[in-house]
Amino acid sequence: MSEASQITREELDIAMQSFEQVGGMAKYAEILERAMNMMRDHFDMTERSLTIVQKLHAMQLQGIDQWVGLCKFLLPLFATIAAAGLTITSPTFNSQIATIIGLIGFVVFFAGLFELSRKRQKLLAKQEKDIEKLHKAFQDGQEIVNILKAKAQDERGEMTDDKVREQLEKALKIIKDKQR
Repeated sequence: MSEASQITREELDIAMQSFEQVGGMAKYAEILERAMNMMRDHFDMTERSLTIVQKLHAMQLQGIDQWVGLCKFLLPLFATIAAAGLTITSPTFNSQIATIIGLIGFVVFFAGLFELSRKRQKLLAKQEKDIEKLHKAFQDGQEIVNILKAKAQDERGEMTDDKVREQLEKALKIIKDKQR
């Protein structure tokens, strides 16, 4: 073998480093793919959770809103009965009973409306906390994905695509020179 075609220890080390970096790039790609799959799964789970929570919240509010609607409908009715009992005096109409029924109905449904409104506010506050928990879970998932991406970057090291290509070209040149 001539001296020009002999592979020096330094050239062999460069070639070995190139192959190690290519292995690192495969590991980098694997970690990055895992991170992307995890992020996709996390987005899907968060989206499904949000949809379920929104439906649950809507159903909870729907029941309360129906009772609030009933109270709002009956309040003027009982107020009218009470007002009629106070103003109408007729031998065929018992104004005292109408007034008592109207006042009791008005007070009961007004108290019910107040209690339902308070319950609705508590429910809205709880729902807001549920949404905050989902947001926190989403942020935690994002943080895990960022950690995986950082690990992938550590695995890749300082080798950019251009540097890897340059190292591979050197290694291929050395291999070609050896075969001549």
